[in-house]
Amino acid sequence: MAQQIIGQGPGNLVPDSEKKQYLASAAITKGQVVALVTGAGTASYSIVAADSDGTNLDVVVGVAAESIASGAWGDVYVSGYCPYVLTDGTVAVGDPLVPHTVAGEASVMAAGEEHIRFGHALSTDTGTTEYCDAIIFKRV
Repeated sequence: MAQQIIGQGPGNLVPDSEKKQYLASAAITKGQVVALVTGAGTASYSIVAADSDGTNLDVVVGVAAESIASGAWGDVYVSGYCPYVLTDGTVAVGDPLVPHTVAGEASVMAAGEEHIRFGHALSTDTGTTEYCDAIIFKRV
């Protein structure tokens, strides 16, 4: 009998995901797109909700796997399958995802935004609070 390797494939029904822990410098809600920010004059970094207006878009690292209080450490999906990405209500299955102007939300990539794409939607967004599941591209 062949040995089963845990990960993607017919022997495993759990999608492949990678999470890392980050320190939040502001409160983060589960499913928000997050970016790294650095403190002025320090070598440290933390995460905040990412947006596309340039305020919090230094380095998008993934999607919050849980709600994280300001000053606390929390899990972030940094690659692979992510079951819950907050969206702006315009996302359809297969759409490339970028941060929206509303901090923490994902939106559909437009021309000229290729450099800030962080993943692809696996479903059309749904719910009272719009969300979709997605594949997240590893950046860090």
